[in-house]
Amino acid sequence: WQPPLDLSGAKALGLELEGDGRRYKLAVAPGDLAGRLGDLIPGGLRWVVDFDTEPEGITRVRIPFDQLRPTVRANPVTMPLSLSLNFNPARVSQIQILHSRFSDAGSENPGFRAGPLRLLVRRIEAVP
Repeated sequence: WQPPLDLSGAKALGLELEGDGRRYKLAVAPGDLAGRLGDLIPGGLRWVVDFDTEPEGITRVRIPFDQLRPTVRANPVTMPLSLSLNFNPARVSQIQILHSRFSDAGSENPGFRAGPLRLLVRRIEAVP
């Protein structure tokens, strides 16, 4: 978003989805200095966390900002760089939902399945 979205009044993102039983990843791109530096790296800096969906019906997920992990191209940002990075909810430039071969920890996603996806995003909201 231009200008970045200010979610500083929230502590989490709430998702309401109709899924297919797969494990997905929420990725949030920062719109701050760390985000601009991340844009110099192919794939950029993203703050991510994995979540599961129900195979039928509605899935509701609450993702606290403090559970988001910094990554670059599905690889966790490691020490000491990660110590200097903090997620800034006041400057969000992008929110993505991905079905990735890799988990938020960088290992293989046990819920990954190739093929067509079925995911209906009903709502994404900032929640206290």
